[in-house]
Amino acid sequence: YFIMERSYLHSFIYRLILVDADCCCNDNLDFNIYDILKKYFLSAAEVWIKYRKNSNDAEIIGHAYYKDNEKIEMLTTALFYDFHCLMNDEIIYIHIPKFLKNKHFVLNEADMKELDELAELMLDPNVNFQGLKKIWNTNIKFRKMCGGTIH
Repeated sequence: YFIMERSYLHSFIYRLILVDADCCCNDNLDFNIYDILKKYFLSAAEVWIKYRKNSNDAEIIGHAYYKDNEKIEMLTTALFYDFHCLMNDEIIYIHIPKFLKNKHFVLNEADMKELDELAELMLDPNVNFQGLKKIWNTNIKFRKMCGGTIH
């Protein structure tokens, strides 16, 4: 999500903020769910990179709808959910990139490297936003979705 901040020169500065849209209002949280500090949040890009580096931290990652043997499916879909949100194109959970479905989530090394590069840029979307926009505008397979009523 974008937020505008007015500077003393009356120009606008844009920055991406972390928001937990699924969080229930829990007054016991010690952080703001509408501008989450990085120390409270592990992004899909960070988890992807940990997984690819065989980090022990990635072993604790799980999801209610995915089994352990479906970890690559979970990680790639999460990466794309975040990427689409960054591009102001929030997708619902039943939508996935068509190229992933066609491959049945069996990714070769070229696919993995391409996703590694995407994840690296997503680590700091404020700094890398132009690079992310370039991928969005030039890599159609990252935008073309399927699932639900989309074929």
